[in-house]
Amino acid sequence: MGGCANEMTHQHHIIDYIELAVVDMAEAKRFYATAFDWKFNEYGPEYTGIQRPGGGEVGGLRKESSVQRGGPLILL
Repeated sequence: MGGCANEMTHQHHIIDYIELAVVDMAEAKRFYATAFDWKFNEYGPEYTGIQRPGGGEVGGLRKESSVQRGGPLILL
């Protein structure tokens, strides 16, 4: 089967996408950029995508008024 070199290959048993609720978007981006060297795609004040190295996204930060128990949305 032919395929485009840019196609993403899906792997089993790994996190494919994670979305985290945050109260302070600027502080969350600063923390994750410093801690994990994450880069972001800006979609406005309520949502920021987490860039996947090599292209695409691996998750996002979602602005909420408070962070609730059971917080992250994780897609396998």
